[in-house]
Parts: sequence; C-alpha cells; structure tokens
Amino acid sequence: RLAVQARADLASPTGERSAGWCEAVPSFMANVIANNPELRTEALEALFPNGLAAVLSLCWRRPDLAFVLAQNLFTADDAVEGSSSSSHPASKLVESVEGHCVLYLLLSLLSSVGTGSMSPGVVAKASDWATVFFSSLWSVGLFAAAFAAVRSLRASQLHHVLCAVAAVPGWGALRMGGSAADNQAASEAAADSYGQRMARFCGRKEALGLLWHTVHGLLGGTENDDYQEEVACRGVSGTSPEGLRLARQLLGDPDFVDLAAEEMAVAILDLAASWNLELAQGPVP
Repeated sequence: RLAVQARADLASPTGERSAGWCEAVPSFMANVIANNPELRTEALEALFPNGLAAVLSLCWRRPDLAFVLAQNLFTADDAVEGSSSSSHPASKLVESVEGHCVLYLLLSLLSSVGTGSMSPGVVAKASDWATVFFSSLWSVGLFAAAFAAVRSLRASQLHHVLCAVAAVPGWGALRMGGSAADNQAASEAAADSYGQRMARFCGRKEALGLLWHTVHGLLGGTENDDYQEEVACRGVSGTSPEGLRLARQLLGDPDFVDLAAEEMAVAILDLAASWNLELAQGPVP
C-alpha cells in the first residue's frame, strides 16, 4: 500500500511530500526486509519495478536511503550466496527496460550526492552505501550488462516507464470526482509536478561516466587509517585488499575486458579526431 501511494504521489498536483514522509517510507521498507530472506523475496516480487521506482523517487533529499533499500533488496549477503550473475537478484536490473530505468534512477540519485543543500553527513552516508551496493553488483559480473543497459536506454523508453509508474487510477490526488474543469486543472498541475521531478534525472553520458567512476573508486578500496599509515611508511601508493579482489574478478570477466577495450578504443579515436592526430593502426596481435 505504501508503494502504491508513493506511485500516486509522483504526479500529485500538490507537489512533493514532506521530508519526514520521504525518509520514513524507504527507511521503514529497508529495515523490515533486512536479514529476512523470505520477506525480502516477497517484497522484491511485490515492489519491482513500479513500486520500487516510486519509493526510490522519494529519496532525492536522502539518497543514502535509496542505496540502503537497494542493498537490502538485491545484494544482501544471504540473498546472493552461491548465486551466478544470471540468478542473482540484481539481474532484474539488467533483464528488462523497466529494470534499466530503476538502475538509471539509482545512478541519477548517485549523481545528486553533494548537490544542493545536502548535509555532509548525508553525503558521506550516501557515498558509503552506494559503494557497498555497486561493489556487490560488480563482484558478481553485472558491470558489462549494466553498462549495455544504460547505453541502450532511450529517453522515450524512460519516459514511458516513468509514466507507467505514476499512473495509478483512483489513488491519491488524481482521484477524479469533481467537475470536468477541476479534473482538467488537477491533471495539468500533476503533469507539471511530475515534470519537475523527472527533470532531476542525470543525462545518459553522465550515467555511463558514473558507472566507470564506481569501478575506479572501488578499485582504490575503502582504505582505513591503519592502511593509509602502512602505505605512507612504505613510501608507495597501493590498492586495498578489497580493491585487488575486485580487480581480479573484473579482469577475469571476458565481458568486462571486451567492454573496457571497446570503450578505450572509442576514446582514443575521439581524441585523435578532436586533435587531428594520425593513428598508425597495426594488426591485432
């Protein structure tokens, strides 16, 4: 019921709900399913994709709550133990256009971290939970599929899915029962409110850049003070054990290696074209 109300709220003519409501709903859901595999499975089936997209859309003030909920739904330890990428719960994010849009929403929330009036504490929490979530995804080999999903997503598809998310007849502020003029005014106000919220999404190039940024940040690892001190004493820079493990996993994934090589080749060709450089292309060894 909370998810249905959140869907209706996306197009509410009265605008966005209070900060308390927007924080309470995703926080409550994340806490309820934490450490409860059976309930998590039921919640994922019930929420995905429209209900989940609506609840995540409440999190623009507190993106950390979006990543806590996503972590508990998709990548909690007891949900992924022994899972391959195809059977992993997070494979829902790369198997359909609706899943692609949910992933795009999460990336847009990540892009919002540190903007506006967000407090340093929220920024730190959002960065930490986003690190945990994306580390779990990439550790099971979903990076190449996620990148292809975001790259192939068209604006018309995103618009269509998000309109479907907000279309909940008979619910919330769009309940029709007044005069034709009142109903028309409510519809126009709802469309304006909905458009303002959807304008918060990042661009596709930014989303693709954020995917690579997560890999770059994760390969550095979460380095505590003791590790930093050890590296400083040795006088060299290094990568954390967590980063090394992820690097081995990524380099052992043929899809990731092919994608990285493709993207590097495209970047080199774009650079050469921008600066009128001549490239001597030899045969592939």
